[in-house]
Amino acid sequence: MRIDYANDVPMTVDFTGDWIDSVIKDTLTKRQLALTSAQIFWSGAVGSPTGIIQVLASNDGETPSLLNAYTVDTANNTNDAILAIIDPISDKISFRFLHNSMTAGRFSIILNYSPI
Repeated sequence: MRIDYANDVPMTVDFTGDWIDSVIKDTLTKRQLALTSAQIFWSGAVGSPTGIIQVLASNDGETPSLLNAYTVDTANNTNDAILAIIDPISDKISFRFLHNSMTAGRFSIILNYSPI
């Protein structure tokens, strides 16, 4: 199941997404689904220093732990997007973007949930 987590978000300001469950129930099939990957891509990125996209985990949805960080080091990665593999080791997942003085660009994050 595909979910658009962040869609065409400006890279000129910091962004912190909502906490989402790493395991959900499909309302149609009643099956449990686990978050397995996040596709992260951007275009039009301008600025130095470069921005950072962080993958965060938490068991309480309040206290973040950094799982991984990706540096925005190209103007565009739509032909070579990041596919972050996510193992649902925590109850909640979130994403954060630190703009670090970037002056242009937009990013998106698409999540994939797979049956357990």
